[in-house]
Amino acid sequence: MSDLLNAEKKDWLMCHECGELQTVVSISAEHEMLCCVCGNLLHFGHGRWLEVASALAITSVVLFAICQTAPFLTLEIGSQSQTITILDGFWALFDRGNWVLAALVLTTTFLFPLFEVIAFLYLLIPYNFGKRLRGQVTMLRWLVQAQSWSMLEVFLLSMVVAAVKMADMAVLRLELGAYALFLLVGVLLLAFMKTDRRNLWSWINANNYFTSFNREFVYDCHICHSMVGESIVDETGECPRCHSK
Repeated sequence: MSDLLNAEKKDWLMCHECGELQTVVSISAEHEMLCCVCGNLLHFGHGRWLEVASALAITSVVLFAICQTAPFLTLEIGSQSQTITILDGFWALFDRGNWVLAALVLTTTFLFPLFEVIAFLYLLIPYNFGKRLRGQVTMLRWLVQAQSWSMLEVFLLSMVVAAVKMADMAVLRLELGAYALFLLVGVLLLAFMKTDRRNLWSWINANNYFTSFNREFVYDCHICHSMVGESIVDETGECPRCHSK
């Protein structure tokens, strides 16, 4: 297949509603590109996205350090009180044999945010200096996929529900680490929204149209939005640019 693969760069986008292929045009930050057939949103201007996304990535580093090391919450029952950090909660669950719950807490509050912070830094800082690094394709692919797996918002919601349910028995007071975690969730989400991923993919690999023969039916990659020929999908089962299945 590698000898037959034809890789090209085409400024095209496929509409997810009607499947129409359309040429991408340059637009300013306050404008949007709509499908000429069905009017679906295809693309919007990011403006000075790199400066904003880089600033948010650096901010996320500070917030991550604070939420992992600062006191997270204080539990008061009568005259007794105890203040814990996020990792204290993980070790308490681990010591009691609640390994599944401990792993869930560690994954949602430490591993996922840590990965996102590292991914933004590993992609945006080299992009600032025009330097490509090994593993950036994998890092960007996992960053996109992680958005549907991250459960930070669920963790925060469960913490609010627990505070409400315990209101009659104890006082649950949020500390600096909890507020830092709330801010971290918002900053990481905003950084992902502000990052021009189409621009990043083009920088990592300009080719975004892969076929084996002319006028072949193509699919739109759900990760990097490359157009991939049907024969390539049938034979390899993955996108040639981002290697997603």
